[in-house]
Amino acid sequence: MVQAKAGDIKGALATAQLIEEEYLRPEAFRDIAVVQAKAGDIKGALATARLIEEDNDRAWAFRHLAEAQTKAGDIKGALATAQLIEEDYRRTEAFREIAETQTKAGDIKGALATVRLIEEDYRRAWAFHHIAVAQAKAGDIKGALATAQLIEEDSFRAWAFCHIAVAQAETGEDEEAQHTLAQALATAQLIEEDDDRAWAFRHIAVAQAKTGEDEEAQHTLAQALAIARLIEEDDDRAWAFGGIAMGLPK
Repeated sequence: MVQAKAGDIKGALATAQLIEEEYLRPEAFRDIAVVQAKAGDIKGALATARLIEEDNDRAWAFRHLAEAQTKAGDIKGALATAQLIEEDYRRTEAFREIAETQTKAGDIKGALATVRLIEEDYRRAWAFHHIAVAQAKAGDIKGALATAQLIEEDSFRAWAFCHIAVAQAETGEDEEAQHTLAQALATAQLIEEDDDRAWAFRHIAVAQAKTGEDEEAQHTLAQALAIARLIEEDDDRAWAFGGIAMGLPK
């Protein structure tokens, strides 16, 4: 393994070229590329990453490079690097991290475009949910509702509606909050997996309690408990019961 230091990258690269073992050479180039990325040498890191012959190590290097670019605020560069990642999981994580950074910076349009690049349904849904919640907390209820409609996973869409309803109630939009909670309940009913549906009902009950619908919250929590009893997997059932046992906010 080549121990690359920021001040001796040239020597490290020369040493890596001498490694004959095919499984060690890619690791060496990967480590060098990571050091370059963390040091801000994006051009050098890209060049080194392209020398990596092994797919997994190359994906790892590009992932670290995209992360460094994102932290440095180079969103355009990070997106370009993320596109080079051939391994699905690391590419998805890069896009997710970029979208989160864009959301925190208030670039909702850019974040939504980035999330659309995520191919895996579950992680794309989670990312859209994250944006919807951020919009709701920022007071952009209309935008949050529009983003929630983009969420294909029923559980995440129901969860997003809960956050939006609470935000509506906090600004005095009680009627609108009730309507959004009704959307959350209707969406939760569509969830096929018992454990996910139980958790959705639990989240809705919490949101109802926060919006002043105490009686409805107790009823929804009872429904969550009834659904949890249907869960066949012991660990999942115990996890659901644990969440429900936490009760409602005082």
